[in-house]
Amino acid sequence: VVRLAMNFLPRSISSLSFDQLGEEFPLLTFSTTPGNEVRLAVRRLADVVIAVALLLLLSPLLFAIAVGVKLASPGPVLFRQMRCGLHGRRFTFLKFRTMRSTPGAQVTIQGDSRITGFGRWLRAHRLDELPQLINVVKGEMSLVGPRPELDRYVNLFREEYGQILTLRPGITGPASVMGPLAATPASATTDHPMGDCVDTTRASSRSGRRRAPR
Repeated sequence: VVRLAMNFLPRSISSLSFDQLGEEFPLLTFSTTPGNEVRLAVRRLADVVIAVALLLLLSPLLFAIAVGVKLASPGPVLFRQMRCGLHGRRFTFLKFRTMRSTPGAQVTIQGDSRITGFGRWLRAHRLDELPQLINVVKGEMSLVGPRPELDRYVNLFREEYGQILTLRPGITGPASVMGPLAATPASATTDHPMGDCVDTTRASSRSGRRRAPR
């Protein structure tokens, strides 16, 4: 009897299966990607149906929010930013704009004066995330999944994000439900039209764990 203790792939993020190579070589396979294609197809169909239904049902609310954003401050209704999705593919991430378009520092802080009153209300109720239903319909996101991240963080912390990128990013996930907007770099990213920002507290704590990017 041979027993092996292995911890290089945590069981919580990998599935285990036994296979056979020819007649002599048994194989122990670890997989970190979902293997049930039928389940994935059903989930994708459910995402599309629910997202389309929500876009239709919420269209009056979406229109009202768009008008409110325009009245709150000059600038585009939607904030667009490139994020990393499934397998690291880059896509245009959508949100309702909640900040004023002003030049200067691109780092947001708690109580940032650039956030409009209407934008603060949108953030408090997570309504600024509603345009991501369009990302779901386009196949770039799912309703539930890890939040999409900026490519610069993915490149800097490739080891940590390697497992996350095997899943389609979602509108909501543990980071959105359990913590405030500053819980992760992605959720702390500003929707300032001039660019994006870094949550300096989070970034400094993470960079202290690793001195050089890989």
